Amino acid sequence: MPAISINSMRIPFCPLPVNRAKVVAKRFYGLAEPISKISPTLRLELMQGGFNLDELEYISIAIFTSLFTFLLVFMPMTILMLSLGTEKAMSISFPVSVFLIYGGHGAVIPKIASESAEAH
Repeated sequence: MPAISINSMRIPFCPLPVNRAKVVAKRFYGLAEPISKISPTLRLELMQGGFNLDELEYISIAIFTSLFTFLLVFMPMTILMLSLGTEKAMSISFPVSVFLIYGGHGAVIPKIASESAEAH
């Protein structure tokens, strides 16, 4: 399967195009490096999915996307809880936000792309 052009590639849940997300995600390389070492099959999954990214870039984008999505859910939920007068706004909105975002949605994207490529 040929690699997908960086200009046409979209990573689900990522708020930015991949070329811009790569620039922003460079700040997360320090966190992504140890994760890339414990995920030995990621390189193969990225190749099978046609992603033109290395493991470090992909994991950094996944970290950025997860953080962005978490804040997108957490901030409005906290504001809503505070406006309702809930004294424990943070203790409610933080676990709910983590629950809604957690699940490694970034880690399964190459597998999804790979499986859809095999189906065609």
